[in-house]
Amino acid sequence: ITYEALGAQFPGAALSSYILHVPPGYVSEEVSHEGEEMLYVLEGEIDQSLDGQVFRLRVGDSLHYSGLTSHSWSNPTDQPARLLWTGTLSVLHSKNTPNLP
Repeated sequence: ITYEALGAQFPGAALSSYILHVPPGYVSEEVSHEGEEMLYVLEGEIDQSLDGQVFRLRVGDSLHYSGLTSHSWSNPTDQPARLLWTGTLSVLHSKNTPNLP
């Protein structure tokens, strides 16, 4: 996964945004955490799992959910995917980079 930061971090900022470049076949671990996440598919497809329910997201699809909901995701195709991800946690500034979205 490659994270492309959008915007700048500043004191008190609640949101972070990234373009995620997701290789074919990628599978994340299942996580839950404080905050919320929103994603928008720019290219390709991903499968997003929320509390065990799987959603196939394609170009133009979006999803907004609580980070407290158990979630994981994958790119089950043979093509790369690009996602716009926005959430209330900082990916590149944390010690353990979470598997977003």
